[in-house]
Amino acid sequence: MKTNQVSSAVDHVNAERLQELFLELAKINAPSGKESHVADYLKKVLPELGFTLEFDEAHKNFNGEVGNLIAWHEGTDPKVPPLFFSTHMDTVLPTEGLKPVIKDGVIYSDGTTILGADDRAALAAYLEAIRAIIESRVPHGPIELILTVNEQPGLVGATYMDYSKAKSKTGYIFDSSGDVGQIILKGPYSSRIWMEVQGNAAHIALNAEGRK
Repeated sequence: MKTNQVSSAVDHVNAERLQELFLELAKINAPSGKESHVADYLKKVLPELGFTLEFDEAHKNFNGEVGNLIAWHEGTDPKVPPLFFSTHMDTVLPTEGLKPVIKDGVIYSDGTTILGADDRAALAAYLEAIRAIIESRVPHGPIELILTVNEQPGLVGATYMDYSKAKSKTGYIFDSSGDVGQIILKGPYSSRIWMEVQGNAAHIALNAEGRK
């Protein structure tokens, strides 16, 4: 999109609608492996925005409720390469009975649960941005949403994702803190190692006898 077209789309972003959308999404109780409520919400909302939906079967590898969601919007200019936007549908616990409150323009939980901004904030931003682009009638290429499950325990849904269903080669994942406009191009990853150690327990205070 050209600069003036971007400005037109930005002008259609509705801050009040975005806030209400985030509050609605944040209240959905969907911990890792239990994302069916978010999936049901998206199955209603995304087709209304012109998306076709497809779920993979990643959840069968970890006894989850639903697989990763790949949603596709044809766009209005097929000459433009498709672009994907990705985030995850799950949150950490607890989110049941979440009651968000707004203080001095900042959204908090009421202290009895988490807020769930990780990563309902990205999901809300994607949906509002898509609505703004549609309402502005700005020409755009295909848009793909890749929404994974069971992310919090260690990218489990993404590990088992059926990548043959994704069409885009380039995209963005909104799931990090930092200043607006900051882009992370690469980062470290973690590995888990399970081992069995044979021997005596030894600790200067708890198992002093093991030091003999």
